[in-house]
Amino acid sequence: MGALVVAELDYLVARQGRSRAAGVLRENFERGAYQVEWWPTAIHEAIAVAKRYESMELGLADASLVVLAARLHTIDIATLDERRFRTPKPLSGGKTFRLLPADDAA
Repeated sequence: MGALVVAELDYLVARQGRSRAAGVLRENFERGAYQVEWWPTAIHEAIAVAKRYESMELGLADASLVVLAARLHTIDIATLDERRFRTPKPLSGGKTFRLLPADDAA
C-alpha cells in the first residue's frame, strides 16, 4: 500500500464510517496490519503514470498503486474498483493487471 492510498483510505473511512471506524483503521496502521511502501521517487513516478492516463482521470492514489506494483515486481492489485485498473498497463511488463478478488474468482 502506498502512502497516498493510506491518506485516501483514512479520508474515506472517516467520511463514511465516522470517527470510530477511522480510529480502528489508525490502530491497525499503528499495529503494522498493513505494509506501507514509499521511496524518494515514488511521487514523481506516480505523477508520470497519472499524466499518462489523464484522459481517464487516474488519480495519484491509483497511480501510486501502479508504480508500487512495478516496484514489487507484481501484476496483482487488490481493488474493488475494476474500472480504474483495466486500462493502465503494468510498468514491469505484462499485458494487464490481475485484479483481486475479481480475477481470482474467474
